[in-house]
Amino acid sequence: MKYVVAILLAALVSPLVFCAEEPVSVFKLSGWSYGRERKTITGSNRVTATVTVRNGSKAAVTDVAATLTYTTGTGEKVAGPLVQKGGTMKAGDSKTLTFVAEFVPAFQSYTISLQYNGGKKEEWFGNSDVAQPEMKPELMKGEANVVILGKETSMNKNGTFSGTVHVKNEGTEEAKNLQLFIVFFDLRKKKVKDWNGPLGTGTLAGGVDKNIPFSMTGAPINYGSFSLKLNNDDAPPEAALSGGEFSSAEEVEFAHFKFHKPESGSAAIKVEAQCRNGQKVAVDHVKLEMIFFDGKRKEVKRFSHEVPGAIGVGEIKDVAFEIPGLPAYEEYEQQISFGKAANPSAKPAAQKGAMKFQNKPDVEIVFGSPTVNSDKVLELKGAVRNGKSVAVKEILIHVSFVKADGSELTSVDRMLSSTMKPNEEKEFIFYSDKAVGAANFTFTFKFVELN
Repeated sequence: MKYVVAILLAALVSPLVFCAEEPVSVFKLSGWSYGRERKTITGSNRVTATVTVRNGSKAAVTDVAATLTYTTGTGEKVAGPLVQKGGTMKAGDSKTLTFVAEFVPAFQSYTISLQYNGGKKEEWFGNSDVAQPEMKPELMKGEANVVILGKETSMNKNGTFSGTVHVKNEGTEEAKNLQLFIVFFDLRKKKVKDWNGPLGTGTLAGGVDKNIPFSMTGAPINYGSFSLKLNNDDAPPEAALSGGEFSSAEEVEFAHFKFHKPESGSAAIKVEAQCRNGQKVAVDHVKLEMIFFDGKRKEVKRFSHEVPGAIGVGEIKDVAFEIPGLPAYEEYEQQISFGKAANPSAKPAAQKGAMKFQNKPDVEIVFGSPTVNSDKVLELKGAVRNGKSVAVKEILIHVSFVKADGSELTSVDRMLSSTMKPNEEKEFIFYSDKAVGAANFTFTFKFVELN
């Protein structure tokens, strides 16, 4: 059994989601991803995005249409709206929708509006370009419910971490003593520095949508990742739990947490999350243990949940459970244990496949074999490894798809803007509806070293 200890806080690219009772949702959205391409160096900046929509209700829905809009981190529209129709969906049906648009500039967030049954609507959003979609809740009566809809951040050479958070109070009451919490972690998810302070004036009226700047001095220049969350007076305790994003580490990890109280006044918490197997082998007996502490670091509750069945290589599995009798707490830690699956035939997710790094002391990029999905869009999965002794960022990958005669059919660009530490690996996917039928492809890339 392998044993891992990590501290979990709401991640920067995941919204702070909490509510007094579970929101009513007809649909479940998942599998958001996108790729960018251009026919020439000065081309059209075509973005192809995909998302899976599932009818999670017990009845069929008709006239399903999804409207996608690309936005900045502060909520300004940069492209769209784009509409894809899903038609009629029976209970439990899933459909993968593909959106293709030209002249799309860089975006930091997005919204998806789902219409169905002749005019009913659900609103979803992602608060970064890679964040999975979350449902926008209804205004909560008698409560303050502040969510992060987007953000723009930067770090200068003097260690000042600053930016703007796009927030909305989804409750009817004013949020008071609104605080911003930032935590920096190293590559092993160990906390290296934390900070908190008032966000704006410290208050936000009910129903208000606002962009609020922040600035933190003394931030660590070298770090692996960071998290950002909000809290305010009278916020439900489950607010501090929600969120979380997966890393690219070869570990078993839990993320995308959502917490709900099953009924008003109940001390129980209903939890939905996802478990990712980043190991190179299938795993089973995956056990999540959550340990809650009070303000004096005294343990007040310990809860365990074991994920049923095996989890294949690269597979992401939905999990759900309920924590009964949760007392007041200040923080919590999670511990994860698992074993190597006895049955190696557990179905792996199609991640790196035959792609193998050569472990050179340089930046390496490898690709799998192209495939064509049901929407007749070519998918090309790849991975990048930083074999250098220094961090790198802004890795720009240019892929040229060619015909049998060697002439170019189309080309695609993908910018991996986040910083990669030495020996870090990341996966990515290119999409192109113009590359179907290509006989082969070539690629080039460039990057910026951080000295």
